[in-house]
Amino acid sequence: MVRKRLVTLPVLLAALGPSLFSKVTLDKAVEQALRTNPALAAQRLNESAAAVRRAQADARRKFDLNLGGVLGYGSDSPHILVGDVPLLANRLPEDVSPDLFLVSTPRVMYDLRVALNLPVYAGGGIRGMIEAEAIGSKAERNLTRAQEARLAAEVRISYFTVRILEEKGASLARLRESLDRRFEKLRRFLEADLIRKTDVLETQLQIEEVGLSAADLDQALAEERIRFFGLCGIEAAEIEDPSPGDAPGLEEALGLLRTNHPLLPYLDDKAAQVEILRRVAAGQDLPQASAFAQAHFGRPGISLFNAKPELYILGGLSIDFSLMNGRKNATQAALAEIEKRKIESRRTETIESAERELRRLYALKASVEAKSAAVARLASLAEEDLQLKIRLYEEGQIPNLDCLAAMSQLEKFRSMSHDLHFQRRAVVNGINALIGAGTEAL
Repeated sequence: MVRKRLVTLPVLLAALGPSLFSKVTLDKAVEQALRTNPALAAQRLNESAAAVRRAQADARRKFDLNLGGVLGYGSDSPHILVGDVPLLANRLPEDVSPDLFLVSTPRVMYDLRVALNLPVYAGGGIRGMIEAEAIGSKAERNLTRAQEARLAAEVRISYFTVRILEEKGASLARLRESLDRRFEKLRRFLEADLIRKTDVLETQLQIEEVGLSAADLDQALAEERIRFFGLCGIEAAEIEDPSPGDAPGLEEALGLLRTNHPLLPYLDDKAAQVEILRRVAAGQDLPQASAFAQAHFGRPGISLFNAKPELYILGGLSIDFSLMNGRKNATQAALAEIEKRKIESRRTETIESAERELRRLYALKASVEAKSAAVARLASLAEEDLQLKIRLYEEGQIPNLDCLAAMSQLEKFRSMSHDLHFQRRAVVNGINALIGAGTEAL
């Protein structure tokens, strides 16, 4: 006989281990989003490209070593006749023609060379490009950090939005449960001919309206959950609710904004880079000098009329000076100056816009905190009012609609209390994102 062993649900859940109930912190969700976001990955590639451009600019100050060669054939070649040399032409024997070749270059020619070039002076252009690309690389890193901060704030706000919608849904569920209990109670009263049928129908109508609102809310909640999952690849239900945090005072936050705003370091770096490029463009009008050294092996060699291969070395200093280039360098410098002013204007606009947003968030925070205190008092009064109206209804002094309105009002205030709690946390998150403060405890 085979004995069957019954495995209870608690034993099964214990065997599956704690991973079934493990929660993920919101910080881990942010880290996951930073690792997997495609736009952020593209920006990191821009950062890598900037590092490559910096190395490329640094290589311009080093020497170039090139290997090359030439192979050629001429149907004719330079030559000297005996008759072209007066000293010899006057003393030629009668049997020697003056058209006799004295020397001639070979018709088949080749030249192998190793050339070394080293820039000596470029009007500050090489050094300026190195500095510009170094700052450009730093700017891309700062832009990456700015995008990371924006994405982190987006993930957190999406999570708080999910929680707000979930609390709204829970509030509607509580109201629906209260209405269902009242409906059953009124239905029994109706069966006993103690009330009118309209009271039951009014309650049923209220239940259906709550169900319709819940359906709309479920749709909004599903969309926001999908958005949160798309940002970080983690379900909102798996997130452990973080402890509430706070933000500094307004004046302190304004000071932090001007120094810690995620986008400002990028704009400062771009302005510095453009200024260097302006100086580089202006320096192109100065002399450009480079040293060179070349080793050749070929036929003919350094002697044009030597048919034997020769090894010889050339070296020197090459200097170029631009006399007229259609004011191209001046135009580039002017465009760089305009770009610098545009960046400065964008920086000013960014600070002013962020300050306006920061003041708005602090005003909203104060309003939410004031509303929270008021709603707590209203919820207490609404609960007392509901109990009173239920007694008055049972005594036949007020209609059922008054009780239904009181029930809806009580749940509305309770829902507002939860909403305001998460609204405050979302506002604090927005403040800390603007001023570049840590948001681990939000």
